[in-house]
Amino acid sequence: MTRNPGRIAGFWYLLLIVLGPLRLIYIPIKLFVQGNAAATMNNIAAHEFLFRVGIVSELAGVVVLIPLAALVYKSQFLPQFLGVWLAIGGLAYVALSIAGTLWPEYQGVVFTISQPATFSEIALALWLAIKGAKPPELGPAL
Repeated sequence: MTRNPGRIAGFWYLLLIVLGPLRLIYIPIKLFVQGNAAATMNNIAAHEFLFRVGIVSELAGVVVLIPLAALVYKSQFLPQFLGVWLAIGGLAYVALSIAGTLWPEYQGVVFTISQPATFSEIALALWLAIKGAKPPELGPAL
């Protein structure tokens, strides 16, 4: 099987589409009780597997920028600096996820430091909307 960066990035984005609502809507509603740590702890204890799925889906969600970064970098029809910026943004999302999971008291600091890197997806969308992608030049017509 050939390695195709487009397919890898597409797979990760499909995974993100499936896991996104689960990790952003369902799991927080099911597990977290605003202002009541004891109730939240009881919910997590009662739904331990769901809590673990939430952690895995969070990490899967933040790792998506990385295959996209490789695809953009290697594409030759988008500027390579966007690929580099997307890779840095992907690493910033991983750092935010780790900080939020292991050291939530530092998540605000990590967010502030990593904020410029996380704008990479917006930069890509704006680049595509404004400049578009430079298609490869075709050979001479016969």
